[in-house]
Amino acid sequence: MGPTEYSIVVSAISYGSIAGSLLSGKAADFFGRKKLMLIVAPLAALGWLLIGLANTIYMVYVGRLICGLATGFLFAIVPEDLALESLQKLRGPKYDVEMDLKEMVLKLSTTGEKHNYRELIKKRTLIPMLIALLIQTSQQACVNYSNKPESSIDAQMATIFTGVAQLIGIIISLFIVDKYGRRILLSVSVFLTGLMVALFGGYFIALNSENPWASWSPLAIILALLLFYCLGCRSIPWFIMSEIFNTSSRSVATSVCVFYNRLLNLIIGQVFPYAAGAFGYSEVFIFFGVISIFIAIAIVIFVPETKGKTLEEIQELFEKQSTKKKKSEEQC
Repeated sequence: MGPTEYSIVVSAISYGSIAGSLLSGKAADFFGRKKLMLIVAPLAALGWLLIGLANTIYMVYVGRLICGLATGFLFAIVPEDLALESLQKLRGPKYDVEMDLKEMVLKLSTTGEKHNYRELIKKRTLIPMLIALLIQTSQQACVNYSNKPESSIDAQMATIFTGVAQLIGIIISLFIVDKYGRRILLSVSVFLTGLMVALFGGYFIALNSENPWASWSPLAIILALLLFYCLGCRSIPWFIMSEIFNTSSRSVATSVCVFYNRLLNLIIGQVFPYAAGAFGYSEVFIFFGVISIFIAIAIVIFVPETKGKTLEEIQELFEKQSTKKKKSEEQC
């Protein structure tokens, strides 16, 4: 495949995800989350079937487009569903069923209300929205292009190794996320992922200088990158996003965040091959690595810790921030 076909294959899933994310908020309110997931599941299966049976590049395009559409829906509705329906004792160390009951009552009281995009410009929603967009930006680390470097390791073995690395990262994340908190784990994950992406730049510099370690280093960097990525970047942004929005704006806000995530993914997927051709792979990878490191610092500064807090407590935190900001503006 040439650069154009390669970028389309990578980006096709993002095109579908953008459409799915835009429709997910209203569709979830209309069908309900459970029914919508039942509708989306066969759609995802159809996409994978087309990819598996593909005998032309166009079938791969369509299959990934359909998978992206299903992904856009699922990314928006699954985290919200888990946050709302999981028992408090599974969401944090403090168990208080009264908080769950209050959240249920609040949800029922807002049922039937029309949720629109005007809610997003209100101060109580704007701060969580900016935080959600920041953590969604942290997921964009050129992972889709991390297979570009060539290694001396057999392709099938490399695939197995990368799958194991991702599994290990996810398992480690499950055991330590409640111990160290979402913010710390996410920032560490973003920082280390950015460091690995920057090392790809170093790999290409070494490759051009015919350095002996360039033959085995790509797979080692990829394994470390995927492990660190799955440690926090892959999952934490989604359940932080489901925790920080209030009931009245959650569906619409989640839809916007998923749209933003997939749009960034699409832009990177389309631009990366041409940027690499114009500036060189080393420069592009180092650029994204440095950006990721700055994002990790921003997460430490701006993202609140939600570990052990109920959804109601998180909303009270943002309400206080909004009130303080309003008072300071009045004093000025």
